[in-house]
Order: sequence, then structure tokens, then C-alpha cells
Amino acid sequence: MSQVDRAVTLLQSTDEIDNRNGCALIINAAATASNVPDILNQGCIPLIIRKMNSTSDDLKMKCCWAINNLCVHDSGRDAVHRAGVVNHIPAILSSHDPETIKKASWALTNLARHPQAAHEIVRSGCFAGLIKILTTGDNEMKLAVLQPLCNLVLDPDHQMSFLQAGGLKPVVTLLSSSDEKTKELSVTLVSFITTSHDPVREALLKLEVLRPLNRILNGEGTQKMQELTLNTLVNLSLADVAEEAILNQGSVSAVVGLLSSPVLSLQTQAAMLLSNLLGNQAIRTNIRYLNWLDPLYSIIQTAPAASVQQAVRCIVNVTFDHHCRYQLTRSGAEQKLKAANSRCGDSTVASLVETACKNFGFLLLLIFNAKLMMLFVLAESKMLLPLLLKEPKLLMTSLDLMNSWETQLQPLNQLGRIINQLHHFNDNNPILMNWTTYSMILLLNVDLLPKPHPLSNINPLPLSNQHQFIMISMIWMTY
Repeated sequence: MSQVDRAVTLLQSTDEIDNRNGCALIINAAATASNVPDILNQGCIPLIIRKMNSTSDDLKMKCCWAINNLCVHDSGRDAVHRAGVVNHIPAILSSHDPETIKKASWALTNLARHPQAAHEIVRSGCFAGLIKILTTGDNEMKLAVLQPLCNLVLDPDHQMSFLQAGGLKPVVTLLSSSDEKTKELSVTLVSFITTSHDPVREALLKLEVLRPLNRILNGEGTQKMQELTLNTLVNLSLADVAEEAILNQGSVSAVVGLLSSPVLSLQTQAAMLLSNLLGNQAIRTNIRYLNWLDPLYSIIQTAPAASVQQAVRCIVNVTFDHHCRYQLTRSGAEQKLKAANSRCGDSTVASLVETACKNFGFLLLLIFNAKLMMLFVLAESKMLLPLLLKEPKLLMTSLDLMNSWETQLQPLNQLGRIINQLHHFNDNNPILMNWTTYSMILLLNVDLLPKPHPLSNINPLPLSNQHQFIMISMIWMTY
């Protein structure tokens, strides 16, 4: 008598011990693919399913184990599904026996690889049982049920079912688990469940999912957890409310920190995510005070083309912030970008570098010309000096609005026209004479004019504090 024949005889018995031994034989036989056709042909699956209603936890555990081993194989998985095993799983999930829950979870994990079976698992109420275990089970049981949940939520429709079943809160809690494997599976689940639906993303953000995720990015997790967390943040950032939450819950600094990771893949993922986030003005403002510049330069100068692409995308987007643009300009970003382009020889890098360099020039010229036009109009109307002398608050407002020093593409001929217009008020006015001098000296200080320059030895006339304030403000307005 073969092993499978013996198992059939034992499973047909009314004795529980015989049934357990019959399941044990199927567990062993199903581990070998060549035995699966014989198991299916002899009708073992219906016999096993009938025993799943037993009051014995040990017998139910062995039935689930046998089902799991059969579900490893495509033919076995299909046969188990057609036999209706899904309808018997929810009752088993109410067991308090960790081994029974573990084997039932194994079976669900493999059975969920069958698309139709996965839909039936969700409809059968298995989510409720699995989520209850996430909330009330012990650590071993929680770890077990996370595995089938990860497979089930790969389907976008199931993600909404998981939300409606109340599964998000316990998973967010498990992101802070002291058990490394539990934490890893929890991050995996969150990264899967955030791929498709804004209601899921928004619900997670309201549960402050970013706080435990930030801790993982900051070092309280493995490299794999950090990679999964970055994927999750990419998914979350697609929601309309995400960028504000990412900013308020401190994720920007955590992402910037990974730009300095010794692991290239983490650097690349962090740069990719950051380039997306930098489309938000508030995040661009926040990043001014973080250590982003040197890590991006390091990637650009040493990393492969795929990583350089992501770093240059960050630079393209961050140039829309005047403070960050100033940092880039003063640190020689354009030269570094061109060197990276030559090193990589990649068409995508070349296109991105070209865009970044255009942004430097175009944005600087746009801002400068806007300020220059305002100054020119005031000068033409002979309103500039009286207005500045009369309204010191206007000067403060100008300083607040124009709080960056632009250092490229200064149209000096237009600046000369403004200076000439101002001289028409009073050729002997020391304020105007010194304003001219200060303007040229300022240009010299930012290395825009060749040296030595004829004005480099001019000693400005002594001015009162009020007059100095007026001139400095006017210089700010032209920069």
C-alpha cells in the first residue's frame, strides 16, 4: 500500500488519532511535487476539508498544514480552491492555539496566490479574523497573519476592504514592534496597501504612520526596512494631503539623511523621493536648513548614471527656491553638473543637466528683471528717493521680499541706465554717488566683474546710518 493509499484509509476513519496520522502522511507526501497528482486523484482534499471542522486544535492544525503543502503547487492550489476550503478558514482563525493560527496563515498565504481564491478569502470574512489576531493575538500569531495579509492586499480592491475592516490601526502599531521580523512584514504590508487608493493613504496619514516610519529611516530598522519605507513614502506622497503631513511629521529630514547612506540603493531611493517632494514650496523652504547639498554633490560626482539622474532631478526642482539656488550657485553647481554629465555619458543625465543649468540662468534673470523693472519705473517717475526716504516700512518689506543675492546673468547695461536716471535727481547728491559706488563694489564682491576694476580703490563718502540703510535697501532691490 502506498503512502497516499494509507493516508486515504486513515482519513476515512472516525478515530481522531487515525485522522491526525492520515494528515501527517499527506503533509509529507505533498512536499514532493510528483506525489501531488496521486493525492488529487484519490480524493484526499475533500477528506481533509471535512476534518477541518474537528474540535481538536491539533487535527485542525495538521489539516491546514496539509492544505498549505498542497497549495505550494499550482495544481494543488487550484484543486484546494475548487474544493471550497476557503469557507472553512474563518472558523479556524478563531482558535487560540498559536500553531493552528500559524498553519492556517501558511495555507492562506499560498492560497492567496490564486486570484479567484484571494477574492473569496476576502469575501469569506477572513480579513476580520486576521485583523482581530493583529489586535489581540500574541507576537507569534501576529507575525503569522501578517504574511497572508501582505499577499492579499496586493490586489487594489482588497486594499479598500482592509481599510473598511479596520486593519490600518493595528498595522501602524506593529511598525514599532520590538520584533524585527514583525516590523519588517508590517512595513511590507503598508508599502503594498498604499499603492492605489487615496482614502487608504489619507487614513494612514491621520494615524500618523510617518512617525514610526521616520524612526526606521533614522536607523531603527534594517536596510530592507528602509527601502520598504521609502517605497511607502513615495506611495503616500501621491495623496493630496501627503506633502503637508510629510513636512509636519518630520519625514523630510529623515529622507535627506538617507542621501548620506553608505548604501547606494538607499541614496538613489531617497533622491528619487526627495525630487518628488521638492515640487512643494513649503518643503523647498524647509530643506534650506538641512544637509542636502554635499550628499547630492557626492552622488553626482561618484555614483552610476541611474543614481545621478535622481540627484540631478532634485537639483532641478530645488532651484525654484531662491535660497537653495544661491547655495547651488555659490558652490559651483553648474560646473559640477557638467562634469557629471561628461563622466556618465548618459542621455537622460545630459537632458536633466541642461534643464538644471537653464533653471539657474532663467530664474535668476527673471527675478532680477522683475526687481530691476520696479526700480526703473520708480526712477523714471522721480518717485524713488522720496518714497524710500518717506516710507522706511517699504524698505523693510523690500528686504523681506527680496532676501536673496543673485549672482549670475546681471544685465550691467540696465543697471547703468538706472544709475544714470538716479543721477538726474541731483548730480551732487552724496547718497546717489555712494549708491553707485556701493553697487559696483557689491558686484565686485560677488566676482561678476573682472579685476582689478577702476572702482576698486574708491573710498565711499561717510554717510549717516539712515542714508546707509537707504542705499543698502536699494542695492537689495536690484539683486
